[in-house]
Amino acid sequence: MGGAKVAVSHLPAPPNARVDGVDARAASFAAFLARAAREVEASSPRASGRGAQVMLASRARQARRDSVRRTAGAGVSLGALVAAGLVAWTATKHVPPPSTLSYTVDGVAPPPDGYVRSSAAHEPELAFSDGTSIHMMPKARARVLEVGSRGARVVLEQGRAHVHVAHRPGADWQVQAGSFVVHVHGAAFFVEWNGARFDLQMESGVVSVDGPRAFDTVTLRAGQSISVKPDGSRTLSTARPTAAAAVTPASLPEVARATPPSTEPAPAPAPSLVPTALPGSTSPSVASRVQPNAVQPRTPWSERLADGDAAGIVAEAQHRGIATVLRGASSEDLAALADAARFQMQDRLAQRVLLTQRDRFPGTLRAKEASFLLGRLADGRGDRAADALGWYQRYLNEAPSGAYAAEAMGRMMIALERQQRTDEARAVASAYLRRFPQGVYARTAREVMSR
Repeated sequence: MGGAKVAVSHLPAPPNARVDGVDARAASFAAFLARAAREVEASSPRASGRGAQVMLASRARQARRDSVRRTAGAGVSLGALVAAGLVAWTATKHVPPPSTLSYTVDGVAPPPDGYVRSSAAHEPELAFSDGTSIHMMPKARARVLEVGSRGARVVLEQGRAHVHVAHRPGADWQVQAGSFVVHVHGAAFFVEWNGARFDLQMESGVVSVDGPRAFDTVTLRAGQSISVKPDGSRTLSTARPTAAAAVTPASLPEVARATPPSTEPAPAPAPSLVPTALPGSTSPSVASRVQPNAVQPRTPWSERLADGDAAGIVAEAQHRGIATVLRGASSEDLAALADAARFQMQDRLAQRVLLTQRDRFPGTLRAKEASFLLGRLADGRGDRAADALGWYQRYLNEAPSGAYAAEAMGRMMIALERQQRTDEARAVASAYLRRFPQGVYARTAREVMSR
């Protein structure tokens, strides 16, 4: 060591402590060697040199061992991180996307064109992979136009069919019959179309039916039925009618009243064509639905909506506080609440929920569909036609191949016609016929083109 003294701390080191990169045991051993070196140095310079060499060699070995331990520890940590990352990547990589539904006709693969025809001797059964089924009555014709992960679009061209859409979160089905579109999230019903008359009889659940005009939306629940005659009049009844209500389209309430973001206050909602509590109904009271047993898990609103409990969903949201619900509800719950509010004719609430859906979950499927629904809410008011057009166009920009694309184009065409924007209406009609030559609005589009 050439006479240089080694400075070693004599303060006791706590267990597992490190001193200048050396742990407590190594520091203690180095101190021992230093003391030995000083003793040897006092006796002879030669011995001092040997002691210093021993000490330096010992410290070098200890340093190498520490380095190996640190490298090994870092390697283990890095390996653990890499392994965790690999597991996370593998799990993400193998999360399957929502699969498209499949279906069979009488247990075999469906025809390529999607057409299904029945006869007096054969009534085909369409069975979908989510549990939905469509039973074709004698002499009925239907076509499955689109099948997605959440539902399908089916056109009943002629005859009668029994439709049972399975209750499933996010389910979205459309059944078209003539100029009418039945929107279904989970319900069972009979639907019939003979080219002039539309009939629908509900068994369970709730549906909304859109007619060819903006204010033709009607909500039907279990036990109700509707019939639209060739002269345009409608008859709405329940399973145990007390008095059949026959009305003309001009006397129907305008369901579409809410508007896109605006500072102008919305008008008070119109009375519902379908009363909240039907005569003779045995459904539970709103109070019993608002106060569920605290120990029971809350039933998802999407399931309750499929069961026809729109009033209960709105009541529960009001009981919990609308602002609280809008801040914390999931996207699916917001979608169910918006539908429930629309079904209950609470259009200002529906508008508020749909705008929240777009704000909290931008870019999602539900947010895109909210654009279309906001257009539907604004569609029935003459002073809000421009807002309706704006929302329809936004939906088509965001989801050009979405489930509501055909309906958005058809309603945009009609709105442009009402505003006497003939050239624009013709352009939309032409685009509609190219994309949906057999669609609900195809006849109207051809009329617009001929003008």
